[in-house]
Amino acid sequence: MFHLYCRARQVATLSEQSMWHERLTGTIGFVLQLCGWLLFAAGCFVLGGYAYQACQERRTEVPTSPDYYQTQEHFVFKKKPLPVPEEVSVDEEQESRPAAEAPTEPVAEEGDSANAELKRRVKEAMAELDSP
Repeated sequence: MFHLYCRARQVATLSEQSMWHERLTGTIGFVLQLCGWLLFAAGCFVLGGYAYQACQERRTEVPTSPDYYQTQEHFVFKKKPLPVPEEVSVDEEQESRPAAEAPTEPVAEEGDSANAELKRRVKEAMAELDSP
């Protein structure tokens, strides 16, 4: 009798296993396995993101001051050279005269014309830069 009981139990267990085996090898089993793998991949992705973020927070870099800096000055580069300044000859008498005796009026008529020439050339250069 005990022998029959064990045999019946074995048949019942084998039939249950075969039923689950058919489910896991069929379409439903494929979908379940696919969902399991996708869930596993999503979990790995989330954990990897947290691990990456934790590593990035620990690495702090101290910014170094650069060896150079950009100035606020504007430079004008021209194709034509600027005029050569003319050397003004100074008499020995004017050099030896003290500064208190120097004339108070500026003697810059030549300087004014040179300044006017330079200003005109700079305006031309700026116009060249502005025009395409």
